[in-house]
Amino acid sequence: MLLYLRNIYFLLIFLILSGCLEEPEIPSAFFGVNETAELLSFLEKRGDYINSGLAPSLIEAEEAFAHLNEYLVIDVRPPQEFINGHIEGALNIQNNDLLNYFSNNNVNSYQKIVIVSQTGQSAAYYACLLILFGYNNVYSMNFGMASWNTDFASMWLNHSKNFFRVDSFNNETYPDNDISALPVLSFSASAKTNNERLRERIEILLNEGFKDNPEDITESYNASLILENIFDEETGFNPGIYIVGYGIPDMFFTSTILAGDPLAGFGHPRGAVIFSPGIDLGSTRKLQTIPLNKTTAIYSYSGQLSAYAAAYLRLLGYDVKSLLFGANNLIYSRMIWNSSLEKYAFTSSRIMNYPYLIGNEE
Repeated sequence: MLLYLRNIYFLLIFLILSGCLEEPEIPSAFFGVNETAELLSFLEKRGDYINSGLAPSLIEAEEAFAHLNEYLVIDVRPPQEFINGHIEGALNIQNNDLLNYFSNNNVNSYQKIVIVSQTGQSAAYYACLLILFGYNNVYSMNFGMASWNTDFASMWLNHSKNFFRVDSFNNETYPDNDISALPVLSFSASAKTNNERLRERIEILLNEGFKDNPEDITESYNASLILENIFDEETGFNPGIYIVGYGIPDMFFTSTILAGDPLAGFGHPRGAVIFSPGIDLGSTRKLQTIPLNKTTAIYSYSGQLSAYAAAYLRLLGYDVKSLLFGANNLIYSRMIWNSSLEKYAFTSSRIMNYPYLIGNEE
């Protein structure tokens, strides 16, 4: 009888373990509770913004223009770029002063706060960090100043194109990385509560900044990268970089439903895996498949959604960088052809040609 019960016991253990092996989306707490796990749990219990379907919190230039008297516009570009042309009423606040400004002003009195940058990508990154801290009325302006007036659109127009080696892309389904523990974060002794630790992490990331001008990107830069950082013409994509496509399948795979795909057969970079927005960055989904031993390059449709994702992942300690301009700089022909992707493509129709001020005027 004892032998029988013992066999049943081991059978149950085997079935449980087998189930775990078949279902990779296990809770992050599987590896024990540390300060990173506590911060992750805190963010998920407080609304899990990045997986809630609310991200990215984008606002169109048309809405911002129609509500200039009610919305607060914060321009995070360098001062000289602001002087060369900015939205009427906008405040020029640098990334390392954002949290200080929000903490010392009654920002909740505004219906919406619009963060504006050159291309919309750094604004997306900063907006996400502010939202994660609890400022739920923050948005980033879609495509940045490029959507405001043609005088600011050259960067988007120049980078909306197919990757020159798009013919090296494929439609293979690559396996997710093995599950690993969460990154280990360290906090100052004064940061005792989750909210204090969250603020400390956000301050660090805001001070580090996010660059959305390819000319400013260096190999060691933290939060964003360009194709040249991950692709070598002779050897292909760097195996030391983990590539994540963060979007719907049509962004990742060649369309199998619609005939006439201009990039038929050329889906995504070799080795890339796909994450579903609003789902897969959860602790019980694919979060812990993001490797700790290499850099992760994450790309989305326009680099704005991936900037939101990178802000969240870097907050948790992952070495994640957002690929500038996203699929607009990889598979642009498909972006403007596919009806599911067209709304994420930058075209001349996105440029509103609204008036702007020059100088230090607000």
